Amino acid sequence: ILNCSNSIQDKTDDLRTIPQESVKRIVTTHYKPIFHLGKWICGEEIKIHNLISDTIYYDKYNNNLLRIYRNYKYNAQGLLTEKNSNSKNTLFCEEKTGYFFCNYDNEGNRIETISSNKNILVNQSPSDEEIIIKTYQIIDPDYKYSYDKTVGLIEKSIEISNAQTGLLQRKISEFYRHGELERMQDTYLTYNNKRQIVKEETNCKRKESYYGTGVHYQEEKWYSKWIYNELNDVIFYIFENSISNSKLEVNDNFSKRYEYEYNDKGDWIKKITFSITDKNAGQYLIKPKAHSKEKLKENIEYITIRNIKYY
Repeated sequence: ILNCSNSIQDKTDDLRTIPQESVKRIVTTHYKPIFHLGKWICGEEIKIHNLISDTIYYDKYNNNLLRIYRNYKYNAQGLLTEKNSNSKNTLFCEEKTGYFFCNYDNEGNRIETISSNKNILVNQSPSDEEIIIKTYQIIDPDYKYSYDKTVGLIEKSIEISNAQTGLLQRKISEFYRHGELERMQDTYLTYNNKRQIVKEETNCKRKESYYGTGVHYQEEKWYSKWIYNELNDVIFYIFENSISNSKLEVNDNFSKRYEYEYNDKGDWIKKITFSITDKNAGQYLIKPKAHSKEKLKENIEYITIRNIKYY
């Protein structure tokens, strides 16, 4: 695979933008792969969903100081520092599904997320020495002033985090449709001694209705696993699921493998993402020696290039 160096375009810093504590700047860009003359090369730049070029400034502890994304600037807390609304406690914020207005309390805790199709209310309960509990309610704003508030309820969740580490340990969620419970999820998360997530286990009950038989809930199990290399970068992400106690199988819509190329400072400058289509990939990774002669079934998805500047 070529290094895609011809695709890298250096960007000049705006001296008014660089945080004082910055030690490096990383510009990340994603490309469609093209197989040319027996090798993979970078094709057209990808500009969809989460695969959009961004620029991030880091301090010496590798903390994110500033992120520039879609011409918006976010500080270390993820709050937009420009183009905010008139209210000092209402700012643009970014979620996995898009951009919204968020309301914060005076301590900077997010208490509400407002979008065109949902409001997210957040409440942090008084914590003991061991855990922090947050509760969420997601409400359809069309029903915000309705007499029957339950009709507009989309989701209720409880998050339990470790008070010492701040890491999320468990999330219990209920999902609603037209005021009726559709799905229940209970998720446990496991981390390694480097605070990296390595396992996520979810038990799910999904509503099923059959004419004349009433309401039933189908049980599902979801398992996510992360495997890291010696430089602490993810090289495998495996998502397995089972329905009604069936055998666990790898879901090829989500499972990935990653290859990296590094510079002399140990930062990766190129990443190749593959989608795993092998239903037995879970066993392949658990017992690699037993499957050493087998080739993992996968398809290349995209190539990511990072242009890194050190200060």
